[in-house]
Amino acid sequence: MAFTNDLLLKTLQCINLYGKREIAEKSFLMLGKQELHLDQAFMEILAEAGYIEDISKFGIDELNDSVLFMKALGFKEVHALDVSGYEHADIIFDLNDKLPKELENRFDVVFDGGVIEHVFNITNAFLNICKMTKIGGYIFNLNPVYNYIHNTYWNISPEMFLDFYSVNKYKVLECSLITFLTEDEEKRAWKDRPVEWSQDVRLMALRGGLCTGEYVRSLHKLCPNPLPHIFAVAQKTNDEEFIYPVVSGYAKRHKEYEERMQKNK
Repeated sequence: MAFTNDLLLKTLQCINLYGKREIAEKSFLMLGKQELHLDQAFMEILAEAGYIEDISKFGIDELNDSVLFMKALGFKEVHALDVSGYEHADIIFDLNDKLPKELENRFDVVFDGGVIEHVFNITNAFLNICKMTKIGGYIFNLNPVYNYIHNTYWNISPEMFLDFYSVNKYKVLECSLITFLTEDEEKRAWKDRPVEWSQDVRLMALRGGLCTGEYVRSLHKLCPNPLPHIFAVAQKTNDEEFIYPVVSGYAKRHKEYEERMQKNK
């Protein structure tokens, strides 16, 4: 996966908002070394918005290397984790496996820019992400929701993140959909609009709005091959034993059924 301009800007907005700009002593872990190709014009936008204090720190290397970029941004420690050194990750670890002690509670920010959908034991991979995050730290999830049927094992429903974080008492700070539209400009509804952001998925069904599934299906009006991804940000609040959720819609029905049974006793 790559840090596109839209995705990088959104990520920096969240880091600044939730991390309160205090990143000088923080550690950042990306799963898979993210591709990065920025230009000076985009950097000037970041500087004007206040996300970068000293633009002179960002040379050609920093504009084309995600690890160097995050270090220049101010993070004290930046690492990339992958199953091999193929893309120059400095931490080699298979997320299918049991997490080594030295990686537990180690990072202030863990960014999954499209990795766990490639891991066969996706539950273990996701729990490893949580274990690697410090209490008070932030987890960024960017994973495909629909329409990925090549070179990946899983498409992931937003409810997986929402339900897991909810029952484990993590704070969900962001949960929206970012859709990468077709690269063929002639097939887009708007030729100059390669990315579509949704509102928070938790708001979709309120007041008669579209549910998540209806929204995803509606994306075909924008282009013939939309690629929606979940973009979720959560804060880890505890280190207690993990609870596995039941899909929230069914959990509500089960609870109502049990309450009715109790009343009828």
